[in-house]
Amino acid sequence: MAIQDIKTYTFQDVFSLQLVDFEKACVVNKPTQINEYKIFWIKEGKGTYNIDFKSYSFDGTVLFFLSPGQVFTVDSERIKEAYQLSFTRDFYCIQTHDTEIACNGVLFNNVYETPFVTPSERDIKKLNFILDNLVEEFELAETAQYDMLQSFLKQFIIYSVRMKKEQSIVKDDTETK
Repeated sequence: MAIQDIKTYTFQDVFSLQLVDFEKACVVNKPTQINEYKIFWIKEGKGTYNIDFKSYSFDGTVLFFLSPGQVFTVDSERIKEAYQLSFTRDFYCIQTHDTEIACNGVLFNNVYETPFVTPSERDIKKLNFILDNLVEEFELAETAQYDMLQSFLKQFIIYSVRMKKEQSIVKDDTETK
């Protein structure tokens, strides 16, 4: 893997954000078991990922959602820019009352749905805004940083759930026609 630049922001080993710029293709043949919740936002690229030994190909902008215990392998990828959000159950998933946006909701630990979402241009603008705020909050290290970071992560997940539901409705409508 040839990596141009990685910027990592971390909060108390429970939440991190990585901004990755790639130069060339990457192939990871060794399956890796995920040990925390992860969101991969491929802003520009294409490739094939295996999640729990099922293959998912993508071309363009896509978000992948992984839960602890899942097995992840990269068959191939050619990516220019990507983000990785990683967080532990202690950081976010304590909010079990949020059934749709919890870690057992629409995006995470849902064996009936694909683990990815394709954002529209409008969605990308919203997600970029949230990521910009996340980076700023990581750099500030001010009062109530934990709460602010958790709030921005929750917003990111809420927008992702909305995208997923919107795409699922379109898929259902298409199938019924």
